[in-house]
Amino acid sequence: MANLTRLNYLKIWSSPAGGPTSFPAFLGNMVSLHTLILSGFTIRSGGFPDLALFPNLTIVEVKSVFGMAPLNLVGANNLESLTLSGWPTCTAFPNISDSGLPRLSAVHLSNLPAITQPIPVGFYNCTNMETFYMFNVRAAGPISSLIGRWTNLRSLQFSSVPLSGSIPQELLGLTKLSSLLIDSIPTIVGPFAALNGLPRLETLYLVQTGITDVYVNISATPYLKSVTLRRNTLSQFPSWITQATSLVNLAVENNGFAQQPFPDLSRLTKLASLSVRTEAFAGTLPDVFESFPVLQGVDITLTQLNGTIPQSLFSGPLTVDLSQNQFQSLPAVLSKNCT
Repeated sequence: MANLTRLNYLKIWSSPAGGPTSFPAFLGNMVSLHTLILSGFTIRSGGFPDLALFPNLTIVEVKSVFGMAPLNLVGANNLESLTLSGWPTCTAFPNISDSGLPRLSAVHLSNLPAITQPIPVGFYNCTNMETFYMFNVRAAGPISSLIGRWTNLRSLQFSSVPLSGSIPQELLGLTKLSSLLIDSIPTIVGPFAALNGLPRLETLYLVQTGITDVYVNISATPYLKSVTLRRNTLSQFPSWITQATSLVNLAVENNGFAQQPFPDLSRLTKLASLSVRTEAFAGTLPDVFESFPVLQGVDITLTQLNGTIPQSLFSGPLTVDLSQNQFQSLPAVLSKNCT
């Protein structure tokens, strides 16, 4: 048998019907292994050896693997990146000690529908965490206040995960967070005021949640570039958006707003994309589009807006969709050239 002690990269890839049915014992000899990728096969007996046997292991990816028992991360103290995806038979999170892993900085968990328990305490105690992504994992329960321990976190995404309760105020401590995405979790409810303390936030994406209010202190959030609010339960258009002069992309759709005039967005001079789809906006559309010199796309549909379409909307090279509104007339610049 070849000497495997110096092997540092291993990828095992096959199809669900093929590949190894159990892991050979010699894997335990790969003491230099730093990258392990497993993809597309079925394990019919046993599981992978404890990752603690690989003292130099830094990257683990397990994708589309069937039958394997959950990974044991206890003692994998050099692990930096963990990806688990498309593993329908996995019924539990990886085994991780409550004290966490000192170097783990990136976790990607997706399409793990058989996992139903809360996020383990050990993950929250990985204090070097920079990226945490969870999609289509049936993890229940609230987001723990222990999330405040991720003081190095830069990107946080929960999508199609049945979390419940409100966003913990401990999110205020994540001062390096630049991207926050919560998608398709209607059981996340209540007001969301924690954004008051996220000075590095660039992207805010809240879609199909039970969140009733969102507050951002714009003076303390100078880098905010993209805001998406769709199908939440907000009662009013957030007034702070009109002061978010760093915004490049804004999308607002069906959030349950009470009927109100279209907001004055004239201060958002960096806007490149504007999408507004809500029946809440009534009255006339403000003639302020000359304030947006880099605007490239406008989608204002499904509103109660009426009157004349603003002439300034056609002052630049734009893609414009104004369908399903109640406008009565075209601006003069179009009336002269249309029959």
